[in-house]
Amino acid sequence: MANVKSSFTSIALGIVTLAAGLAAPSQAHAAQGQGNLAQAPLNLGTQVPPAFIMAVDDSGSMTFETLFPGPDGYGCTGTNTTHPFFNNDGTIRTASGTNGSCNFHHIIPVPGHRIGATRYAVPPLDRFGFARSPNYNPSYFDPNTVYGTWIDENGAAFAPASTTATRTRPRSATPTINLGALHL
Repeated sequence: MANVKSSFTSIALGIVTLAAGLAAPSQAHAAQGQGNLAQAPLNLGTQVPPAFIMAVDDSGSMTFETLFPGPDGYGCTGTNTTHPFFNNDGTIRTASGTNGSCNFHHIIPVPGHRIGATRYAVPPLDRFGFARSPNYNPSYFDPNTVYGTWIDENGAAFAPASTTATRTRPRSATPTINLGALHL
């Protein structure tokens, strides 16, 4: 019986509170607090120095030029479908098929910036043009996106890239890629 009375009291209190809020809507807004906000946890008795962690990933996978839906964004192939990079239902592979592999991490077949000899480039052939489309590979150039100028650690803009000697790393003079050349 005590639980029923307690529940009834809670419901009645809620209704009264709701009615009071609806009756005075002009007073229902939040007021700006005065003073300064705490800059440290209020429950600590002693001052703790601030902690900041900045993680920079410079692992080999940062050279990968693909972001396909599978793990690490790599492209997967197989010989058991009509298109080596796609399943029979038209979806892009996320695992290797028969006689296939998942080692396609690049779209520009130029050595020098890869992390190993078993990391391959998707061939620059019409049949594999999907790899050079932001619809399948979000890391590829998207003509509908406005890209800002690359800047260095001092905030200075890098010089415009050469299309005949494009750097694979903006800070390093080599290796470079001739974007107008046929890379097979």
